[in-house]
Amino acid sequence: MEKMKTLFILGAGPGLSTALARTYGAEGWRVVLFSRNADHLQTLCNDLRRRDIDAHFRQLDCSRLETIAPVLTQSQEAFGVPSCIIYNTCTITPDTLETADAL
Repeated sequence: MEKMKTLFILGAGPGLSTALARTYGAEGWRVVLFSRNADHLQTLCNDLRRRDIDAHFRQLDCSRLETIAPVLTQSQEAFGVPSCIIYNTCTITPDTLETADAL
């Protein structure tokens, strides 16, 4: 029997990460999502589970670099070594009138 492949997505959001989670999950991968917003993660996991995807989440703020290794270590202990990690994080800083580029 083949071991289940596991995908970790860091920076799970409503766009690309959701599409990737659905695609990999539909192929039989376990999906573990990481993001700052636990409510969003719970909603996304519920959606994936309704699609019969083995989905889990861990709250993680990737802007706090010192927190990444411990959370990934705990997740690896819980779900095994991931077959793939997608790092899809970003920080959005809105422009002000003084810093905005001219159109």
